[in-house]
Amino acid sequence: IQYEFAPRWVLEAGYVGSNGINLLDYNHNVNTAYLASASSPVNGITTTTAANAAFRVPYVGYAPAGLQATAFDGIANYNSLQLTVRKQLSHGVSLQGAYTWSKSLTDLIVDSSNSNNAGNLAQQYGPSYFNRPQRFIINYSWDLPTGKHNGVAGKILQGWNLSGVTTVQDGAPISFADGGAGTAYGTQGTGTTSGFGRAQLCPGMTYNNIATPGGIESRLGGYSGGLGYFNPAAFCSTPAIMPNGTTVTTQAACPTCATLFGNTGMGILLGPGQFNFDMSILKTTRATEKTTLQFRAEFFNLFNHPQFNQVAPSSGTGGTISQLPNVAAAGQGTIS
Repeated sequence: IQYEFAPRWVLEAGYVGSNGINLLDYNHNVNTAYLASASSPVNGITTTTAANAAFRVPYVGYAPAGLQATAFDGIANYNSLQLTVRKQLSHGVSLQGAYTWSKSLTDLIVDSSNSNNAGNLAQQYGPSYFNRPQRFIINYSWDLPTGKHNGVAGKILQGWNLSGVTTVQDGAPISFADGGAGTAYGTQGTGTTSGFGRAQLCPGMTYNNIATPGGIESRLGGYSGGLGYFNPAAFCSTPAIMPNGTTVTTQAACPTCATLFGNTGMGILLGPGQFNFDMSILKTTRATEKTTLQFRAEFFNLFNHPQFNQVAPSSGTGGTISQLPNVAAAGQGTIS
């Protein structure tokens, strides 16, 4: 829908969506171990331990994470509300503001799908690793009104332009991995292609208990102080399974038992958002009919606002942001 609500002012509103099927699923694990018990044996094995995981697999002779194939079984969808306000150039001013409220969902992590039970893609369906639910961009250009001047004064004062782009957006989703989860399946670890187990919420905890309050600066933790970016007390060790197939609440109840997968979903916490000003000052001077001189000064992140990359959180550091790399390009935080 497009509507001119004032002279040279246009409002646009629209729904934008897409749907994808048969998406690339690179190195999909097809040999995740099954759980065995006396009533449900696997390859003649009636117990479930970390040691016998390699013998409880669909294809004996290959490790639980050692038989992978490129498949085309991924799905994704995108839905958004997009609003734009645009002012056409008049009186030396033009500007545009664009707001997007969206959700992108998929059962892939970048181009792989080996989180928790790789054989069940539905259980890892959640926000795409790049999804930023809210995004606002404003760009503008202003020919500074310096008046009309002749001679040297005109060459100096006229032809100035101020322009810029301001970006405000949410952070990208974070999925929490527990490197000790999934030993019963033989896929413990934190690698997106080899397989990893997601973390376990403690009893009584919900996703609302994970984020700490306050702004990003107060949540850095470490030398910066504060509570840390996330609450490590929200997470517990994953459930464990006894050799006879009985499940215990946590591994602490059976330290020698093999672990199951955690119950958290994908993308359950948003990382640091972005607030950035880029600005340019231009001075255009016509020297002759064929020659124009331009002076340009560009300022990126004009107000020196910190722009944090995706976090790599660790429960061992009390929920502090100890490093800021892209974690396996998937926003996957490791609980150590």
